[in-house]
Amino acid sequence: MSPKVPPTVAVFIAAFCLLAFTVLPGYARAVASGIAPTMYLPVVLKQVPPKIAVLSDLNIYRMNPNGSDKEQLTDNNCAGAPSLSNDTEFVVFANECDNEIYLIEVGATEPMRLTNNRVADIQPALSPDGERIAFVSDRDADGDYEIFVMNLDGSAVSQLTSNTARDEEPAWAPDGERIAFMSDRDGANPEIYVMNVDGSSQTRLTDNIAIDQSPDWSPFGNRIVYASNADGDFEIITMEPDGSNQVQLTKNSQRDLAPSWSPRGFEIVYYSFTSAGRSLMLIEPDGANDDVVITGNFTDPDW
Repeated sequence: MSPKVPPTVAVFIAAFCLLAFTVLPGYARAVASGIAPTMYLPVVLKQVPPKIAVLSDLNIYRMNPNGSDKEQLTDNNCAGAPSLSNDTEFVVFANECDNEIYLIEVGATEPMRLTNNRVADIQPALSPDGERIAFVSDRDADGDYEIFVMNLDGSAVSQLTSNTARDEEPAWAPDGERIAFMSDRDGANPEIYVMNVDGSSQTRLTDNIAIDQSPDWSPFGNRIVYASNADGDFEIITMEPDGSNQVQLTKNSQRDLAPSWSPRGFEIVYYSFTSAGRSLMLIEPDGANDDVVITGNFTDPDW
């Protein structure tokens, strides 16, 4: 008779196998391609397996990246732009019916309203520490959208941008000190910009005749992913935080949109208009293994 393996040893063996066969291979590829610094292994090990928030029929769901363990968080058919907390236990989102920003905890039946005014407050983005929200609003009454920051409870609102252009889609750097965003301030086509969290040092990163949108940072802070239609349809592209070393990851005739970098750093989720509908896709930061993970009616994934 074989000796019985103690439960603690069995758990250790299972954890080691999970690490060896699912996490470390992708991390090794990311290191080899220069995407992930070797000293960031602790970042890679968090959230195994990670959860994503996604929109389907204007409701928010939380699920594993492969579509399993799906939980519906809202049921009012009004939700947009979900931003998932790092512990995956709550989501902030824009309500497209009343143009206000809400927060809902996993397991809660009703969301908590964070903004309340006559103008549109949209596109919320949680800070890495979960204490602040960057969002987009036209509350300064100049006829265009600007970027603001507020506390998690909706208090202490401060305005970061102020011009006659559209400033939208804020995305926090992992250190919480910078925000990437989209703006059309330098012409008719939107570009990607970055600024300090107090609104200073607003700097243009992309410069072309295409639409560049939906920036998101790698968890290491050394790359920004975004969507661009520079080749005629939208593709997924990465670059360094100063706009250099731009690398196109997807190359197809579909529209690839709304990229979001995984907390572990070696995967990017986005949605694409495939023959099966709006499908969630996973791709590695070097462009390898561009795969459909779930088909249906999914948009705006947030990891």
